[in-house]
Amino acid sequence: MRMKFKLLSVVSIIAGCGLATSAFAQYMTEGATAPSGNVILQQLIGGSTSGSPGASAHDYMNNPPPGELFTLGSAATLGAVTVQGNGDAGYWSGSAFYGTLGSSPIVAGLQWQLQIGSVSGTTITPIATEQVNGFAPAANNTFFTFNLASPISLSAGTEYEFSFNLLNSLSNGGDSTWYGLSESLTPKIGAGNAFDNGATIGSFGNTVVPITTGSPGQYDFVFVLQSVPEPGTMALIALGGLGLLAFRRRA
Repeated sequence: MRMKFKLLSVVSIIAGCGLATSAFAQYMTEGATAPSGNVILQQLIGGSTSGSPGASAHDYMNNPPPGELFTLGSAATLGAVTVQGNGDAGYWSGSAFYGTLGSSPIVAGLQWQLQIGSVSGTTITPIATEQVNGFAPAANNTFFTFNLASPISLSAGTEYEFSFNLLNSLSNGGDSTWYGLSESLTPKIGAGNAFDNGATIGSFGNTVVPITTGSPGQYDFVFVLQSVPEPGTMALIALGGLGLLAFRRRA
């Protein structure tokens, strides 16, 4: 009877791990430092002010969505995308200026969108477009992470893009919401250029438009791409833990 109970416990733990890794919901978090776990690709050589190279155009969320092109050396599962603010964020209500989004009166109405797509030439084929409502960074130059609702499988050697868009669902035509992204100080890091995908606020375009303005332009954004633990890995971790527990009990 005791053996059956142990067997059921093992099955329950493994099943629980599968549920934990398969149940995802998109959400955003903020941190003073970049994520360091499960990193697929990162570009962290950058500034955090709007005076960084190439930042005189296209890197603001109230312009067409900025983004990044990237290629992986090996297949991976994308679970989250992190970018850094460039020290320029705020909200103009039409009569008053708010220095950070967190202090604006429209926090509940803020909407962030993230698009992941494959790139061929100058054309984007969207793979996933997700949205988070009601998130406002408390500072202008922190790292904020968009966690995907479902992990995305990425192949080696394929060119991909991610692009961000910040919306204000309570826009009355006289206000303006923006959040800048930090750009790197070294061009073409991470196998891609910073780019503007040619869309307008509220939608993503399917055409890649590289940034060529600014001084000197075509610089990467500061970003981190993260994977998520695979269900099989979590199950092995659970089994390993149970084996260690059994060994200690025998000892």
